[in-house]
Amino acid sequence: MDGNYSLAANEGDILQFSFIGYQTQEIEILNQSTINITMESDLEQLEEVVVIGYGATKRSDLTGS
Repeated sequence: MDGNYSLAANEGDILQFSFIGYQTQEIEILNQSTINITMESDLEQLEEVVVIGYGATKRSDLTGS
């Protein structure tokens, strides 16, 4: 919840960070023990999602002419 996590990864592995409404980021593991990520908002992607109850769908699948 506070953004802290831990995991086992090998040097050369690539971590992918993603969340709805933010740009996906890929970070290669080098000789480091701490990685700090700042997610950047992606408003274009956020406009494509409509939340319904406990699920989600793309706006294009929900509306039509």
